[in-house]
Amino acid sequence: MNRIPYNEIELLGLLRQGDHRAFQRIYERYKIELGLRILRMVKSEELAEELLQDLFLRLWQQREQIDIEKSLGAYLYRVGKNMVIDLLRRASKEQQIHQQIIAASTELYRHVEESLFAKENAAILHQAIDQLPSQRKKIFIHCKLEGMSYKEVAELYHISTTTVNDHIQKSMHSIRDFLSKKPGYQLSIIIALFLEVK
Repeated sequence: MNRIPYNEIELLGLLRQGDHRAFQRIYERYKIELGLRILRMVKSEELAEELLQDLFLRLWQQREQIDIEKSLGAYLYRVGKNMVIDLLRRASKEQQIHQQIIAASTELYRHVEESLFAKENAAILHQAIDQLPSQRKKIFIHCKLEGMSYKEVAELYHISTTTVNDHIQKSMHSIRDFLSKKPGYQLSIIIALFLEVK
């Protein structure tokens, strides 16, 4: 049975040739110190263990490029540190993306909620308008929803602007009364103010 050397240069020479026992010797020599260093950086035993395994996997995969004249310990510490930095950078990026997704989802939810609430408001308002007498309802819709002036409506129905104003005032009182009977309907006052005659 061939002796596995303790000399680092000899170990690295065997590692470069694909010697599994040399790799195992290097792993046993450095795993504890490297694991502790990584653990201090990531503060997670699970992450530290995962990074340590990845580090030695990389060592095996890149064994032919290792310079046997340079310190293996220094090489492993540098690679391990870079792996931690890459991990933290990815985590930060993912956190930013996660926050952006949450912000976008919240904004979308708010718009949907506002849209639904606006539709609900419109439905309640139309119910209030529908309960008006026919002529009053038409005049109210012309003035308040279609934007026609009192004069234009008066000419359309061959009545005075005073009569138009009277219809609007009575419509307002009727609509406010209707909205006030809706339990918990918080926007009723806002709607009523919006409909207020200027």
